[in-house]
Amino acid sequence: MTKFQIGIIGCGKVAWNHHIPVLKTIPNVNILAISDTDECQLKKAASRLKINLCHTDYQDILRNQDINIVAILVPLKNHYQIV
Repeated sequence: MTKFQIGIIGCGKVAWNHHIPVLKTIPNVNILAISDTDECQLKKAASRLKINLCHTDYQDILRNQDINIVAILVPLKNHYQIV
């Protein structure tokens, strides 16, 4: 089974209440890196997920060659800029 490496952009309420819990239940998915502009939110997410690859600049997620899938979990108004 292929293991998919996911990068998450945005670690706010919607991410924690909906997306991240579901991603953690998928056996062939590994959350490799996370990004958020709010350093406090980022540190809290990194601690909860036990992730070392944390970035305040989402471009670092997009540049990471090991990431297969990017989850954009920011407010809708910011999707266009990221995509």
